Amino acid sequence: MGKYALRAIKPSDANRSDLQAIVAGLAADATPAARQTAVQNLAKLHGMDLKTTKSLRYDATLTSRDGKNVKGDIRIGPGAFKDDYHWLAGVVFHEVVHSDQFEFYAKNGVQFANEEAKSETERVIVALDECEGFYWPWYCSKALELSADQQSKLRREVQLWLIDVDDKPTVELARKGQFEEARLALIKRWTAENTKKP
Repeated sequence: MGKYALRAIKPSDANRSDLQAIVAGLAADATPAARQTAVQNLAKLHGMDLKTTKSLRYDATLTSRDGKNVKGDIRIGPGAFKDDYHWLAGVVFHEVVHSDQFEFYAKNGVQFANEEAKSETERVIVALDECEGFYWPWYCSKALELSADQQSKLRREVQLWLIDVDDKPTVELARKGQFEEARLALIKRWTAENTKKP
């Protein structure tokens, strides 16, 4: 059993207005308000834990990627709506995982200066975080009802980010889904590197 447990959307939800609003948000001509409702309803119906997420909103101007999370503020772009609602839910979930990561770093006294990695350890941390962001939607693919092709895309992303991690102890933990253990080891390394010596 994993850290995250999502609920599947049941057939009995098919007549619910929440699900109808999700489908409406996927229309090519959907308004920003309709897409905002779709994002919120997917998080609710799947039971995504948003306690570490400060905001979750649709952003029509975010065209460079499907989603973005800056310290718990999540934005979902138009690209996330180009497939079906299962894939959209996976994008939202990926960003929610990042919210938990930000909270984890804050609780462990880690504050990064900016989004750019300034050291090898920070580069590995970024790669690990992205790997985990794709791992959990893949792991929860049954609840998200992802197609075989969608699962394959996520699995490929996990594998590519593991290559990018390129740090044997971290890769070994990540392959077992032990991301917090890997993160704690990296935090210890990062703290040692960034502690000012007298």
